[in-house]
Amino acid sequence: MITAIYLYNLKKGISINEYKKWSIERDQKIVNSFEGIKSFEVYINKGPDKRWDVFEILQAESWERWVEIGKSPEMNELKEEHKELVDRDSIIKFYGEKII
Repeated sequence: MITAIYLYNLKKGISINEYKKWSIERDQKIVNSFEGIKSFEVYINKGPDKRWDVFEILQAESWERWVEIGKSPEMNELKEEHKELVDRDSIIKFYGEKII
């Protein structure tokens, strides 16, 4: 199993409430519907380090499965919507496996 973490900022003019509505109604609902996704959670940053507005934590059965999901028509549609909301230059992403 892998865990992927994404950090990013919203585009100027996009409110947290606008983003939350999209995240709940579209993003989280669709991503969590795929077989192979163990969990997908989205958080608004409330900590003292304000470099990013949002962070996501995704757990999938494998990186290969996550890449495969990312090529689906549903995910391609979400990616286009995401581009309208998120400052693409601010995105930081990484993934790994738990040390056990």
